[in-house]
Amino acid sequence: MAPIPDNEVIPLMSGLRLEMYEALEDNVSYYELSLLLTKHADALIAQNGVISQARSAAEKILQDRERKRALSILLHTIPRTLLKSIIVGTVAHDFLNNQNDPPRPVHYSGEGGGTYVAAMCIAGRNGSFLNAIEIQELVDALRKYCVGYRFQKVHGASPITPQHKAYDQWARGVDSAFGSRPSKAADALWIANDDALKRVELLILSFTQRLHPSRHHGKSKTLYHRQGPLMVGCSKLLKVRMKQHDPFDPSHLSLTTYTWALTLCLIKAELHLTPQVVVKPVTHIWDNQHLGASEVLVTALASSYCFQDGFNVIGAGGQSGSVDVDTLLASKRYVFVTHQFFEDNARATLDELQARHQFVEDVTACAEFPSKQLSNDLRELQVSIQSLSIEVDNVIDLAQKAEDISNALSDDLATLHKQIRTLKKLKRLYRILLRKPGALEEEDDDDDDVGTQSSDEVFLDN
Repeated sequence: MAPIPDNEVIPLMSGLRLEMYEALEDNVSYYELSLLLTKHADALIAQNGVISQARSAAEKILQDRERKRALSILLHTIPRTLLKSIIVGTVAHDFLNNQNDPPRPVHYSGEGGGTYVAAMCIAGRNGSFLNAIEIQELVDALRKYCVGYRFQKVHGASPITPQHKAYDQWARGVDSAFGSRPSKAADALWIANDDALKRVELLILSFTQRLHPSRHHGKSKTLYHRQGPLMVGCSKLLKVRMKQHDPFDPSHLSLTTYTWALTLCLIKAELHLTPQVVVKPVTHIWDNQHLGASEVLVTALASSYCFQDGFNVIGAGGQSGSVDVDTLLASKRYVFVTHQFFEDNARATLDELQARHQFVEDVTACAEFPSKQLSNDLRELQVSIQSLSIEVDNVIDLAQKAEDISNALSDDLATLHKQIRTLKKLKRLYRILLRKPGALEEEDDDDDDVGTQSSDEVFLDN
């Protein structure tokens, strides 16, 4: 089993994220990892009341088979090193770490359409994020910003109390950290309504998860987290869209997600640190139907919803692709011919499935052995009993015939004995008749059965 990363610098390794990490590290293929995607669907459905389009994103996962397995195919196009960085949440560290340990992940280019992952870190820290002390400061600042929104909701755009004025002035300073906030804005820039407030509160909760007592003591309080929150997006033109999440882009964060923008602004305005952004392509699409599917997939792998450990506030997969045919064909060649990521990953999964199939056959045979063997033995025993029954019937018939023959022989033997006795009597009579007068009677050896009587006496007696 893969060793769990150091929780002092990679604090959020539990639950589904840990399961994905172990599924990736303990297997050569992506098969086990693909089975875990349905758990993300369950998590999305549970948050459907807070995250808009969450159920739609969940359905894309659950209906992947009916959708020609777009998620499974796209998963196998992701380079393994990049996939690990996304799952663990160390994207910025893995790309910016000067020590090259682990090796820098490989990734696709920004040409064409597809899905990307965005990570934030602090400049000068080799890709690391904040430490526990700084995260607590960030949480406090986020809560303060939420209070400011509530004041504005009650009192409107014109603050009427000193406290309200202080919050309003502070919030405007945060909003304009990387650009000019509209001077006539009626609301706080990064929280526009109560729905946005709920999602920022979920973001606060995700940051507080990093402050577990086991990671918030001694020197661990000052260790910079290598694991940072992520955001995932998709676009028909990656290289243009990815730049818009950088606070130093001319768009001044006006085209990015408000949770992402608010966090960057607070890091600069309240923590007085300079944030740094790393945005990398994860998938390329060769079919316009895959744009939304790829965003659903990568968002799940990155655990990047605000109720998890990220900045995404709506269910992924809402965008439909409109990439031109030539670009799609170029992306298809790029993914399947130029690179071997898909071929290598798919081959590993096929090999594992074949091995599992053989294993299932072996186990099935083993499971069937006792009952199957007993069934065969019983069948053979039944045949033997039937044969033996026939033999017993034959023996009984023969015995009856033998008894009949024996009885018949006994009757014949009795008749013969009777005839012999009659003949003996006739013999004696014959001797008497032929004997001369006064002559002595000769011994008759055949008269053993008449005792000491003379033959005449025996004859006369009879």
